[in-house]
Amino acid sequence: MANNSKSTTTINPRLKKAFKCIGIAIVTLAALFIVLSLLLYFPPFQNWAVSKAAAIASEKTGMRISVGNVRLSFPLDLALNDVRAFEPNDSLKGKTDTVAIVSRAVASVQLLPLLHKQVMVDELSLRDMQVNTTHFISDVRISGKVGELNVKAHGIDLSKEHVRVNRAILNDADLLVELSDTAKKDTAKQNFWKINLDDLRIRNTAFALRTPGDTISVALLMNKGQAKGVFMDLFKNLYSVVHIDWAGGWLHYDKQPTAKAKSGFDPNHIAMAGLQLKADSFLFLSPAMKVNILSAAFKEKCGLNVDSLNGRFCMDSTSIDLPRLRLKTPVSELLLALHMDMNAFSTDLPADSTGSFSAIAHGSIGSSDFLALTAPYLPNKLARLWPRVPLILDGKVGGNLHRLHLNRLHLSMPGIVKANAEGFIANLTSPTTLRTDMNVRAHTGNLSFIIPMLP
Repeated sequence: MANNSKSTTTINPRLKKAFKCIGIAIVTLAALFIVLSLLLYFPPFQNWAVSKAAAIASEKTGMRISVGNVRLSFPLDLALNDVRAFEPNDSLKGKTDTVAIVSRAVASVQLLPLLHKQVMVDELSLRDMQVNTTHFISDVRISGKVGELNVKAHGIDLSKEHVRVNRAILNDADLLVELSDTAKKDTAKQNFWKINLDDLRIRNTAFALRTPGDTISVALLMNKGQAKGVFMDLFKNLYSVVHIDWAGGWLHYDKQPTAKAKSGFDPNHIAMAGLQLKADSFLFLSPAMKVNILSAAFKEKCGLNVDSLNGRFCMDSTSIDLPRLRLKTPVSELLLALHMDMNAFSTDLPADSTGSFSAIAHGSIGSSDFLALTAPYLPNKLARLWPRVPLILDGKVGGNLHRLHLNRLHLSMPGIVKANAEGFIANLTSPTTLRTDMNVRAHTGNLSFIIPMLP
């Protein structure tokens, strides 16, 4: 009878001990990883880590950076309070410039896209912020205060230097954009970022734009506004908007160095209040600006109250173009095609240095609007005695205050004059040297307002 025998395999005690040590090491490392991961969400550790990170960032950037406290929740929902960044002033030793002060910042970022250099921001909220980009953006400085900024951006590509913002809300801000003509020596450090902003909503926000040397400045206040299809090229300083809706506020345009007219319309110093605007196809590439005005209403400082205005508007540092403008005020209605050099109405320049304007007009201008626009260019006595009846016109006018050309111009003032004219008038601002060469056919009525002007 065969004996049954059991074969037993005995593990070497040393090998068994090695497996046990490896297992303990793996468990320990896993536990350590979990503990460290959990520490990231432990407030005291978060504050310690942020203070260390701020110290390192301060050393690397040359700025003084601090964070009051921080809260991070899973996976990447971050809240920062009392964020501050300062840098030494370029020209004043011992002085510092404020780069940023943020009362509270909240960010919610998707984790996985970061592995592919894509940033998906579900929410970025900043409150009570002061900002100054100093030298961080090539050839432009943005500074000011922001009450609230809320952003959703599903499309930040770090490798392509491109940002797509799906939605942005800006409230209670006061921002200044200063353009510089100083060439950068190191082009490798220039800013090539491009930004697309699909929908921007604005409340109670002021903007100011200054060109190099303060030659042109634009300032505005927007009580309520919306912009769609915004594009910004920070390298070219190019800004465009597909559609603008602006409800309430003001707009100022100033060209320097030119003195402000005491009264009347001054094309070098435009000030509009009570502004209502719907527009599309906006483009700004300094010093040029273009926009297609769908509807607008405003009050200009000269006294012109516009109820309705639409047409394409183009402007640069030298001229204004309005190819087809429809304008309506309480006392006027006009269809106008206008090209005007900025110095067309200058009285200080000689004739050969003064620009000109060309206007094709059809409609009527109320006397109050006419005087609001032309008062500074008319003799005081004539302005005081000007009849309070509308001026009906049809034809083309061009030139400047040195020499004004009339082309198939029809003018009428009910009860006063009805005329057809073609020719020119020279020296409009000097009654003693005024001269003219015109073909005129006219029927006159009461011309008593002209008698005091006669020698």
